[in-house]
Amino acid sequence: MLRFDMYGVEGIIHIQKPNILLFDYMRLQLLCLLWYSTPERVLILGLGAGVFPRVLHHLSPTSIIDIVDIDTEVIDLARKYFHFNENQMIRTFIEDGRHFIERQTSNQYDVIIIDANTVNGHIPHDLRTIECLAEYIRILKRTGLLLANYPHEQESRYRETYSRALFKYIYRGKLPYNYVLIGLNQDTTVYNLEELKMRARNLQAVKSLPEMSWLEEVKYIHDEKQDHWNRSATIFTDKSYENFIGDSEQN
Repeated sequence: MLRFDMYGVEGIIHIQKPNILLFDYMRLQLLCLLWYSTPERVLILGLGAGVFPRVLHHLSPTSIIDIVDIDTEVIDLARKYFHFNENQMIRTFIEDGRHFIERQTSNQYDVIIIDANTVNGHIPHDLRTIECLAEYIRILKRTGLLLANYPHEQESRYRETYSRALFKYIYRGKLPYNYVLIGLNQDTTVYNLEELKMRARNLQAVKSLPEMSWLEEVKYIHDEKQDHWNRSATIFTDKSYENFIGDSEQN
C-alpha cells in the first residue's frame, strides 16, 4: 500500500494477483478501452503506485503510455514495491503536469487519464481549471477522450467547469467516494448506454481481467441526460487560485 498521509491511499496491489485493480475508480478509467480497444498513445498524469499503467500495458501492449509525475520518490517506490517498470512502451517524465502539457504539440493523444493528487488528497489546482481543460483538448486527437478522477467534494464546480470546456459530450462514472468524468473530443463517437454495454460484452471476450466485469463497470456510467448539478457553481480558473484546505463546497 502506498499513502502520502492519512487522507487516502495512493496505491495498493494484490500480491498474489498483481493485475487485479483494487480501486473502483481505476476500473472506470479502463473504460477508455470501450472507445479505443488498442489506443496508439495514452497520457497519464499522476503515477501513484504504477498499478494502472502496468495493467493498461498488459491489456494493450502496443500502446505508448506516457506518465508524468513531479515526485521522483513516488516513481522509485512504484518501481521497488509495486512491480512498476518502464520499457519501450511505458515512459515516465519527472515534471510538473501542467508544464508538460503546455509544451506538447497538438493532436497527439488518443486518451488522457487525470489521476494526480496533492498530499491532502486534492487535485492540483492548475490541473483542474478551464484553461487547463483547453490544453487537454488541444493535445488530444479529435477522436480522443479524457478521463479524470475527482472526489465528491466540490462536485458541482468540477461539473460546471467541464461543461463550459469544449467537450462534445461528457459522461460521469459515479462511485461512493469519488467519480470519474469522461469528456469526448469533437470527433469522438457518442455511445448511448446500451451501446456501451454491447461494447463491454465484446471487450470482455478479448481483454478480460481477474475479478473485473466490463459490463458491471458500465453500470456506473451516467450520460449527460441523467446528470444534474448546480449550474451556477463557480468554475475553476487559473486566476481564481484557492487554498485547497478550506475550499467551500457549492452544491
